[in-house]
Amino acid sequence: MTLNFKPANRLKRIKPSGIRRYFTLAQETPNIVNLSVGEPDFTPPEYALKAGWQAAKEGKTHYAPTNGILELREELAQKAYRDYDLNYDPASEILVTVGGTEAIFSALMGLINPRDEVLIPNPGFVCYEPCVRLAGGVPVSVPLR
Repeated sequence: MTLNFKPANRLKRIKPSGIRRYFTLAQETPNIVNLSVGEPDFTPPEYALKAGWQAAKEGKTHYAPTNGILELREELAQKAYRDYDLNYDPASEILVTVGGTEAIFSALMGLINPRDEVLIPNPGFVCYEPCVRLAGGVPVSVPLR
């Protein structure tokens, strides 16, 4: 059976990530400390591993609410207040994502209209430009000096 799958045309506007090329190269090279993707080079602390295991044993293995578990959002609101004197309503102003790229992409998809110009600091995070392009915007590089 032959599938005639063609990726969406919007993907033609996305350049391959240079950082991923270096990530692969670092993975293949012995004795290299890989700093390319911002991933720690250590195992999570024992208390975090135990807490994850305990949550799994308690059956906390199902989908969470779309905006994240309320208890976590409440803790994040308290931290924002404690550390930065900022007040956020955990029920309506805090959204938990699986990572920074998802947060950036979701925000851009909600804010950018087709052909909107978006200022991007350069150098900056590698996902800014592709996320802007996928959202239909036009990335405008702003050199940082």
